[in-house]
Parts: sequence; structure tokens; C-alpha cells
Amino acid sequence: MQNENDKCYFSHDSNAQRDKKLIQLRKKEDWYGYGLYWAIVERLREAKDYKLETDYDYLAYDMQTQSDRIQSVVENYDLFKINADKFWSESLLRRMKIKQKKSEQARDAALIMWEKKRKNKADA
Repeated sequence: MQNENDKCYFSHDSNAQRDKKLIQLRKKEDWYGYGLYWAIVERLREAKDYKLETDYDYLAYDMQTQSDRIQSVVENYDLFKINADKFWSESLLRRMKIKQKKSEQARDAALIMWEKKRKNKADA
């Protein structure tokens, strides 16, 4: 289960704006489309399985933009994968798996440390 602080974080490349797909997006959608892209990625990060329904009208209303702009960003630049009713970012999924693995390793290390401390205290 994610806590509120955990929901605030995801890694991304500092040079993402120079990615070929994002340059294509900016050529057609300008910086406005680039902003929508990151807003969509942030929504994906907050989603239960890092996937969103393809309800572009809902997303557009929530982001105060037109649904055709959301649909264009999602469908036209090979930035997202789409199935019948959901879309997601493979890059975000990869990054979140790495983050989850690191979190699990840190948790396991902390449990080992606390178990050692408990054992040492009991042996004393």
C-alpha cells in the first residue's frame, strides 16, 4: 500500500524534452502538449496499477482542456501503450518496478537490522 508521501515521487530523465518522441509532440502540440503529457504521466503515477481508462472526456474535464488534445497526446506519438479500455507508459512501469524493488530491499535491510538489535538486546 502506498502512503501519501510515496505518491509524490517518480523519477524521469532530466533531458526528457529532447526525446525524439517528445520533440514530435512539441512540433504538433507545442509546449502545451508537453505539459499535458507530464500531467498525464503524473495521473498514471497516481493510478492504482499505473494505468488509466481511455475516458478522454473525463481527463479533459479534470485537466480543463479539450478531449481531442488529451487523445492526441495519448494516441499519436507512441508515448503510451493502449489496449481496449486503458493506457499506460512502459517507461513509468519500468521506473516504478525499480523503485518498488529498492523500497523492498530497504525494508528487508531494516527488518534484518531490527531483528539483530532485538536479538542482541535479548542476549544481553
